[in-house]
Amino acid sequence: MATIHTILTMAAQHDWEIHQVDIKSVYLYASIQEEIYIRAPPGYLSDGQQGKVLKLKQSLPGLKQAGFEWVKELAGVFKKLEFSCSKVDQAVYFMRNPKEHMVITISVDDMAITANHIFVTVRLPHIHFPFLF
Repeated sequence: MATIHTILTMAAQHDWEIHQVDIKSVYLYASIQEEIYIRAPPGYLSDGQQGKVLKLKQSLPGLKQAGFEWVKELAGVFKKLEFSCSKVDQAVYFMRNPKEHMVITISVDDMAITANHIFVTVRLPHIHFPFLF
């Protein structure tokens, strides 16, 4: 929580734009890198199939690996976009170049984007994270 306060203070001091994004069904977007099987919910299997298990292809809320897989998925997107991850807080990504400066903080299913241009804060999520909307 201290990190987000620091980032918002920095944005206010520099008069940067701030945009908040709520990520819908966050854990459903992570792919699973290992084989995970679950028991079928009651009534899902037809007669004679009781006792069979289902193999997961995507993450589910409540799955122990879900948060870890989501963080890996998101880190991959930021790496492609040439963001750097903070060495102090792994939930903070930033990009600096002569024309723009952007900082993104992640908290489970929320993303706060702050930058020196409003276009970047509003359009970035729609362009690079279409699954959010």
